[in-house]
Amino acid sequence: MNNRKIVIITARVHAAEAVSSFKMAGILKFLVSNEAVKLRDLYVFKIVPLLNPEGVISGNSRCSIIGVDLNRRWDNPNPILHPQIFHLKNLIKKLVAEKKEIVAFFDLHGHSRRNNSFIYGCNRAVDEGFSSWTKVRLLPRILATKTSLFSYNDCRFHIEPYKQRTARVIAWKELKITNSFTLESSFYGYLRGDKIRMYDIEDYYELGYSVLRSLLTYYYVVKSLEKELIMTKGWLKPYRLFEITGVLAVEELKRQIENERKNKRVKSRIMEAKEITKKIERKRNMKMSSTDNPKRSKSVNRLTVTKNLLNENIDTTYEYDNLISSKSPVNSKVIVRESTMNDNSSSSIVGTTKMLKPIKIEYTQLENIKSNNNVKEPPKNKKLKNDWRSYFPKEELKAAYNNIMAGIDPNDKVTEGSICDSDSNPSEDNIEPDEIQELLCVLHEEKVN
Repeated sequence: MNNRKIVIITARVHAAEAVSSFKMAGILKFLVSNEAVKLRDLYVFKIVPLLNPEGVISGNSRCSIIGVDLNRRWDNPNPILHPQIFHLKNLIKKLVAEKKEIVAFFDLHGHSRRNNSFIYGCNRAVDEGFSSWTKVRLLPRILATKTSLFSYNDCRFHIEPYKQRTARVIAWKELKITNSFTLESSFYGYLRGDKIRMYDIEDYYELGYSVLRSLLTYYYVVKSLEKELIMTKGWLKPYRLFEITGVLAVEELKRQIENERKNKRVKSRIMEAKEITKKIERKRNMKMSSTDNPKRSKSVNRLTVTKNLLNENIDTTYEYDNLISSKSPVNSKVIVRESTMNDNSSSSIVGTTKMLKPIKIEYTQLENIKSNNNVKEPPKNKKLKNDWRSYFPKEELKAAYNNIMAGIDPNDKVTEGSICDSDSNPSEDNIEPDEIQELLCVLHEEKVN
């Protein structure tokens, strides 16, 4: 028992920080479990679960029953005004006087403005130079490897002037405890991947379990480093710090989340590929069935088109004889041919009693089209003229030149019949829908006759 090292853990110095009580509950549950047998053989734990009971009962936020922040009275606590801090500090002084090695001091808190769980520590080991900064960060890094609920990147290892009288700083500076930490946890949640998740009670318990597991790992890590620390005079090289602690749990979690996302993407692509192959197989089977049926194959690539003129809009509806293929065959053109009059399939035109004859369209291969002399190829695009004057008649250019030389602007004096007079009249040029219908009927009758 005398050779065991000491660990001190306190909680709830600020009355409203209830999350520290949940972390303390996790520590106590783990400590009395069978998993902590080896831990109990190595350490003696001094635990204060509730440093400010009067403040909790009174419903205060940070203060004690007399309105004092007890975490700012560690430099000179009063036995009457601050009895909890006074007697706890004397207990630690007694352990130091008895030359008991205090491995760690944890003060559990809750944070109302930041996410995640993290540590406030001091920048270097006690009575050692700045090269000892790695020793202070060893235990927090081990804790970060135990659980993804703890964020090492959010830890801070410096002392602000207004925190000179806190438990963390006094335990480090006056009581000579190197691993003196304030363990903060958000009231709200923590970052998991790229999303914020809310903490639940089990998460705070898990943080308590992880603190004790980290202490067990820390014991063996420091023991393996004893010779190296003696040779380097207490300096743990940074690369050794990272090498010993390994990959942080948060980083490992990020990799797992990224791998899960990749697997989901791969699975979705596989499913898409399977759907595409199924569609292709269906089309092949339907084509095979169409070629097996001679009556149905005659109607392949043939459709009937009926055009209905409704007011100003022209609605074209297609009735497919071939339900299998709705697209034209490869290397084909559309040829419009006349068909016999079919009263059953005709449609009446709005505003008239005349009937339009349905138009049949069938697809013909390009080889057949080329052999037909009546089909003309579209004219090739003519080259643009380089000189703009070539687009106008010489007489018009000459008249415009004479007017300009005489000081007459053709745009200012527009007279009927002059070269600048416009022949277009929007009100007369626009054709009404009724006129379009009558014109189409006349043209159709002339074509039939």
